[in-house]
Amino acid sequence: MTSLDLANDNGEILDELFGSYPSVAAFLSDEVIIPVHSTAVEDPEDVLDFSYDIDGIVIEVGSLQAIKARIPYLKMPAIRPYHLHGQFSYLKKHLVLSELSGEAYKCVQLMLGVTIAHVADGYFLDLSLLPKDIENPDRRLADQSWVKEASLRHMQNIQKGFVVKIQGLSVKDKCRPTIQKNSPSNLKNMNVLEKDQDFIMGLLDSAIRDASEDSFFRVLITLQKFGMKSERGLEIDELVDQHLILKTTIHVACNVGAKDPDILLMWARNGIEQMSRSDGTLYTALGIHETVNFQTVLDNHANRLSRALKVTVMDFPVLFVQLYVDSPHIHVKSPFKHPVTGTIVTCGLSHPQYANALEARATNYLDHMQDLSSKMICPFHLRLEYVLFLEDIAYPKCVEPSWFFVEEHLLQFFEENPVVLPYRLGPYNQGVLVILSKVMDFLVQSLSKLHVGHRNRGGYEPSWKAFQLELALEELFYGHPLSVSDVPYSVSLGTSSSDTKSLAYWRGFIGLAR
Repeated sequence: MTSLDLANDNGEILDELFGSYPSVAAFLSDEVIIPVHSTAVEDPEDVLDFSYDIDGIVIEVGSLQAIKARIPYLKMPAIRPYHLHGQFSYLKKHLVLSELSGEAYKCVQLMLGVTIAHVADGYFLDLSLLPKDIENPDRRLADQSWVKEASLRHMQNIQKGFVVKIQGLSVKDKCRPTIQKNSPSNLKNMNVLEKDQDFIMGLLDSAIRDASEDSFFRVLITLQKFGMKSERGLEIDELVDQHLILKTTIHVACNVGAKDPDILLMWARNGIEQMSRSDGTLYTALGIHETVNFQTVLDNHANRLSRALKVTVMDFPVLFVQLYVDSPHIHVKSPFKHPVTGTIVTCGLSHPQYANALEARATNYLDHMQDLSSKMICPFHLRLEYVLFLEDIAYPKCVEPSWFFVEEHLLQFFEENPVVLPYRLGPYNQGVLVILSKVMDFLVQSLSKLHVGHRNRGGYEPSWKAFQLELALEELFYGHPLSVSDVPYSVSLGTSSSDTKSLAYWRGFIGLAR
């Protein structure tokens, strides 16, 4: 049976079963097992389409004077605690964590920094602090409160030193347009004229060196941009002086879709698990039991990436890998974990300011989930995303995303590994995407009704239902790691005959729709 035949079977079985129920509520109320089948891809060159993009880049330079891109405004106000932000979210994909000791790894997790400019084309210029002696860091750098105080003091010293250097300029340099147009007493948005950029960056470089002399930290200077998904090439030489680059980490991705637009591909749990379970973490995807996303573990242990994946890219050190479907999954930022449930269980008895904030977050949460639900109807691709470590290389004039991938090995990867779960989408108003969208819309509407009818009133049953619905929506859109046992609210639109030990049902919703 070919992958196209399996796509037909998977789609028909799901359509027929879903269509046999009078409503979404009835479908969710039944403990039904829906068989699906994963496959390798015969003749992948004829079946699959590949496209490539650059999703992010971090360029570490030895000097601010290396920056060639325009810096129209430099942000160097008197540094306050709120200017500092954690840097580990990108440092963990830029540093070679396996080279760090356990103590150094703990210290790096606490490192802070500041963004000092928004550079042309959407890049951020950051100053990040790292232990000066990263091989044997001072023990105090593992103390979060001490690090906050010391980091603030270090950044303040840089800013104060920069101001002193501006104030101490010679008459000739005080005549520069940038110095004439800005007051050193207020450098919140220092307008840097193009002709003076190199000079101003040199002053700041000097202030950074002075502040680092008697400090536990060294300053990492990075130009970075994430979430680009740019299919165009990247001209590194227009951003920085290549001779002053210390290291670059680049996020590159391969998008994989079927040449037949009516076929949707997902990552198959069984195939990915057999190949990569020991190399990283599997996450549920879209609430379908047999579909997963995968990412390598980011810690200070050696990367154990399987050869099948590693050879799909050029021979650069691989720091991080993700395999996922690019379905809608934007996280809503909120200090409240389950805001709709919160509006119910607090019974209107909390402080008015807290109650108003919780209500605002609940409304935003529902709007956000409804938006994601409406976008679920849009077809998506498989993505293979890699973070590659580039050091001591001669960059081509234009770094094309396809340059990093070995298409021959990509074809071999899909031909030899049963990692694809295919669905034929079927005619209008049918298919897995329509079903997913209807299910998610039902869950959002059910949660919205509970919010309207029971907020500030409490009650065990509505509280429990709201909590289950919020968990289910997060499971559907964001997934959960499969290293944790399947939880009762897990969703299943299928299970393969080869994996019957961990069947997941819509248990969290049994009775909710009745």
